[in-house]
Amino acid sequence: MSHPKSRSLFVFVIVLAVTALVIGVYLLTQKQSGHPNFANYQIVYLCDGDMAGKIQQICIINGDGSGKKVLISGEASKDSFYSPVMNNKGQIVYFCSSTESAGDIRSLSFGICAIRADGSGRGKLDVTKMEVGFNYPIINNAGQVFFSCKDAICFTTLNPDGSFPKDVQKIPLDPAMTHSELSHISVNDKGIGVYLCLDTTGIEEAQRQDPDAGMKELFSRPRNICAFNSEDKSVKQLTSSPSGTSYFDAAINNSGRLVFTCGSPVVPGFGVMGATRGTDICSMIADGSAQRQLTRSQSPSYKFGSVINDRGQIVFDCSENLLNSRLCAMNSDGSNFRQITPSDNLASSGNPSINDDGVVAYICSLSICIMNFDGSDQRQLTTYKSAQSHTFGSVQIR
Repeated sequence: MSHPKSRSLFVFVIVLAVTALVIGVYLLTQKQSGHPNFANYQIVYLCDGDMAGKIQQICIINGDGSGKKVLISGEASKDSFYSPVMNNKGQIVYFCSSTESAGDIRSLSFGICAIRADGSGRGKLDVTKMEVGFNYPIINNAGQVFFSCKDAICFTTLNPDGSFPKDVQKIPLDPAMTHSELSHISVNDKGIGVYLCLDTTGIEEAQRQDPDAGMKELFSRPRNICAFNSEDKSVKQLTSSPSGTSYFDAAINNSGRLVFTCGSPVVPGFGVMGATRGTDICSMIADGSAQRQLTRSQSPSYKFGSVINDRGQIVFDCSENLLNSRLCAMNSDGSNFRQITPSDNLASSGNPSINDDGVVAYICSLSICIMNFDGSDQRQLTTYKSAQSHTFGSVQIR
């Protein structure tokens, strides 16, 4: 005859074991599918501007769609903001310009501006005389701010109060490794950066003799990937593009691995839009070693604008015809290649940003969207209102 107490203990142990098994399966499923609490993340982006690029506001929003606020508003027809980026400390930098009028005379000034995610810590570095063009700044988690300037990569470190130091350091660039206009610099927390470079030797003289011919020659020069080290201010060309081709869109993570666009013959100077047979994603180490092609012309044909996190997860724009962009993803060795946003002729998704937890923020038809690296849990956080109020450009999640 069994004892009731022993039987009750046996039942209790069975229930406890089943409960533990259920919890274990749940946690394992959560880890594999990746469903973090999106509210823990913040996304910074341009908001409430017009199609002409006259952006007067920079906004921030939590990853679950809550807490949207305008960090800074400019004055219409006077101020323009571009390309805000944020580090893990909540420090945000962006390119800013302002137009002042004195009677019939209008003057334009340029700056690298800063603000914190809570709206405090504002600062501005006047770069009007530094010939920065429209090459936008980047900030790493060490607070170092990098941007392209005349014949150099310029950098400084934000002060704790958000102000900029008076002194700006420069990494001189040889004409053979000039930073290509309208391309972003990517820098890791060690101060090692990569950028799109080209050989401009003889271009200034050619433009003086014949501006049109000089510009044509500039566009014909191939683009390559170069790297710099802010500690010793060294610069190195990492690639040598085959005749008739160019490379684009380099991004680097903290392990020193970088990804970039490669592949198809292109019309130099026109970026991915000049590609003739599609493009692929390549990778290498920041010293130029271990170069390899990760994709092999699989559909979608055009793959570009890749970003990589410290886990080696890669997300990038992909398109069959360069008209409607989607997002694709893969691992750092090229495995598990897949399209993670749906094909929809009426919608477009692109310009991704991925954090180290594998959460992706991106532009979705002039709105902000978020999802996991595997494409799960896709959510739209903002709503397109009108041609005079929308989101475009780039977003960044932290």
